Amino acid sequence: MLNFDSLRRHVLFPIWILIIVTALWLCVFSATQLWNRMENDVQRETSNIAHLLVSQLDSVVQHVDELLRNIIIDKIRSIDIEDASRDLKLNQLLKNRWPRGPSPFGMLSISDKNGVVLATNRDFPNPSLNISKTDSFRYHSSRPLGDESLFISTPIADYLSGQPVVIFSRALRSLSGDFDGIVEASYKVNNFIDNISNLNVKDLGVVGISGLDGIARVSSNAGVISFGDDVRKNPVFSQVLIGKKEGEFDTISTRDGKRRIGFFAVSKMAPMYVFVGYNYSYIASAYYQVVALLAGLWLVFSAVTFGALRMLQKIGQLNQQKQIQLLEATASERQRILTQMHDGIGASLASHISQLDHCTDWISAKNKAIQILFELRLLVDSIFLNDETIMSALASVRHRMQHGFGLKGPKLIWKIDDLPDTPLLASQCALHLRLSLMEALSNVLQHANAKTVVFSAKHDKFAGSVIIDVSDDGCGFELSKAVSGHGLQNIKMRIAKLLLPSTVDIESKSGIGTTVRIKIKWLVEA
Repeated sequence: MLNFDSLRRHVLFPIWILIIVTALWLCVFSATQLWNRMENDVQRETSNIAHLLVSQLDSVVQHVDELLRNIIIDKIRSIDIEDASRDLKLNQLLKNRWPRGPSPFGMLSISDKNGVVLATNRDFPNPSLNISKTDSFRYHSSRPLGDESLFISTPIADYLSGQPVVIFSRALRSLSGDFDGIVEASYKVNNFIDNISNLNVKDLGVVGISGLDGIARVSSNAGVISFGDDVRKNPVFSQVLIGKKEGEFDTISTRDGKRRIGFFAVSKMAPMYVFVGYNYSYIASAYYQVVALLAGLWLVFSAVTFGALRMLQKIGQLNQQKQIQLLEATASERQRILTQMHDGIGASLASHISQLDHCTDWISAKNKAIQILFELRLLVDSIFLNDETIMSALASVRHRMQHGFGLKGPKLIWKIDDLPDTPLLASQCALHLRLSLMEALSNVLQHANAKTVVFSAKHDKFAGSVIIDVSDDGCGFELSKAVSGHGLQNIKMRIAKLLLPSTVDIESKSGIGTTVRIKIKWLVEA
């Protein structure tokens, strides 16, 4: 049959196993929750970026399209085609429409039905240009009557400056409705690049603005900016072609084979869409770092708890002898308490009960019962209290006796000065001091018939003593004729048990009152 220590050794190890398995499960659960949260954060962040880019793109398209429409209206209203100064007037019209300050445009131009550029916003005379072979001209010249759609080209070099631009164009119509040329605005690709660069995505993934023709106007892959890339094989493009306006994606790029998680959204103003994706490797790297941290914490926790287990076992072995000593001390303390209860409270109760048969003064009987109860409470206090100072012992007496005097009895006045830091009284000595003071106060309640009692404590620094007085203005008595019931011997006996040199002096005169003075010498000369 296992004893307690053997049982503890057999139980602690399974408990340790249970704890570390539970900790491991919590780590795995936390890692799973972390991955789900990271995926949700990525989807939310890429969605926000995609919607921001679409909003910026729609604003650009609306602004450029409004500019082209206004140029067409101005041309129809104010320009006579047969006028000899037509080209100069068209040139002035475009200059008037050119935005003030820094402009996102490379050039504004108007061409005739043969692709010959009639005017630009540059200085007159206009440069000699023919754009009949450009995508924008071919798009509009091939459109049927009534098709007034806006065309947005793939990135090309500006006709004059050579800078990369995207051409926005609309068709011009004669009074009969026939195709009569186009009006163009070249929008600098650098403006798209700036919008993407400001997002600070950089090496986290890929960002792009693409047309429904499958050609990216601009894109950033791991921080490298490019334009004109073919994205028709991209899985996101296939979702756009089937009519989806926006959505999440988790795909592997056909261009570089990298897996990306992100979001795409289609423009409401133009046949274009944007896509934002974070590299799966970036997300996984951040996740694995946290997983490695959790694994390290679990290993450390397991090692620490195992070490604690071994320490507990070692302490258990070392404390066996101390436990025996503690049991012996506990038995001795229990015997002491029982002895005090028998000799002190038991004897008081027995005497009090024997007097009840012929008792006529029930107030005195009640007060005596209260005194016995106080003694019992003080005895209980001594079980739990450690060594204490004289000041704390006096505070305990005040706490116990204040209520009894407040209910019915003489007025109790406390005059306790600041006392020095005396040596600590052992719990038993503190108990004897409290019981002595309780006895003195109880005598006042039972016998003095006093109106006022003063409880004072002061420090005699020259004598190195603490002086405690309990004085009343009651009936007093003759010391030579004092009966044992006054408890004076009990007070002297208890004070004699203090470890510090102590004395008890009692002064009393009939009709004047009584003073019990306890002097405790705490500073002992060498």
